[in-house]
Amino acid sequence: MSILKVAKYAGVSTATVSRVLNSVPVVSKSTVRTVRAALEALKYDAFEIKRGPKPGFRRTTNRRKVGMIAIISVGIHRDKLSFPVTHGVVEAITGSAKQSGVRALLDEMPNLQDMSGIIRDHEVDGAVVFLADEAPLDVLEEMHRYVPIVWAMGGQAGPVSVDHVSENNIAVGYLAHQYLHGRGCRNMAFLTLIPHKRNARQRGQAFASAAAEMSQHCRSLIATEDPFITGLFGSNVVARQNLNELIEAFAALSPRPTGLFIDRDSTTARVYPVLIRHGIQPGRDVTIVSCDNEEVALSALYPRPASIDLGANELGRRVVRRLLLRIENRDEPPVFIQTTPQLHPGEEFMSNGNGQRFPPI
Repeated sequence: MSILKVAKYAGVSTATVSRVLNSVPVVSKSTVRTVRAALEALKYDAFEIKRGPKPGFRRTTNRRKVGMIAIISVGIHRDKLSFPVTHGVVEAITGSAKQSGVRALLDEMPNLQDMSGIIRDHEVDGAVVFLADEAPLDVLEEMHRYVPIVWAMGGQAGPVSVDHVSENNIAVGYLAHQYLHGRGCRNMAFLTLIPHKRNARQRGQAFASAAAEMSQHCRSLIATEDPFITGLFGSNVVARQNLNELIEAFAALSPRPTGLFIDRDSTTARVYPVLIRHGIQPGRDVTIVSCDNEEVALSALYPRPASIDLGANELGRRVVRRLLLRIENRDEPPVFIQTTPQLHPGEEFMSNGNGQRFPPI
């Protein structure tokens, strides 16, 4: 007898049956009576051992059962979870949950004042939260009062009261500098079109810090008109309204940087043609390293730049592992977990000696 059949018989969710079985005190007395009547009628044995995983819940060593988790975008539209890197993390979360016998469903909470119904009504055992940068962190604590949650991605944000599993943006910045330094670059620049985003700032700040530690010159090229955002990048910053103006400023720098770190591959795909229009050949006149290792964005670029993989699969697996542990241990102190980025080298620029490049092999 599966928990799914019990839930169907009682007319409740599998999460509700799970809570009754584990005496979680958030279920109304009338619902408890209904579920217990269904358990008795169906002769359900909560500790019966059967071969193979049971559908709809995860059995752990202390008999705690998890039926369903939610993946919730907070302060952002759910469509943004389909962006390549985030989509990879979401796929890894759903796949890892499935392997653990747990169902995962998508929901969104665009209005921070309107709590998600499945969270408010305890329809899930826990939730993975993707939080907009501009959203206040206390919304995470508010959600955690209803169900255990794990905040996924978003970059480091100082001490928070919930578990956080994120990419290591500091390591990304240092890895980008290490790559360019190894290619002989001593004058470098960082470029981002989204300097207001926490992860972009952290990558750029770490990159500049790595250069400063080796007494190397580094400029930050950012697309913003906000003086506050500009100030966050220090004194060696060039702020312009758009990408074309940033590349114009880059081309006019003297001496012009020979190494360029771009915070994400989708931006790199836009930077290449603008550089070429300004007479700057990527791979020959400037060595580029990017971030995300996004095949769609990089496949059409020649020479293909080096790119840093954030480890979406590992991040998604760790999110699920942490959430299941948090559900089992509500009173443990919050933890912060980061994945390790990996560099994927790019192609070499090749010329026939007349200024014309060879086609990619």
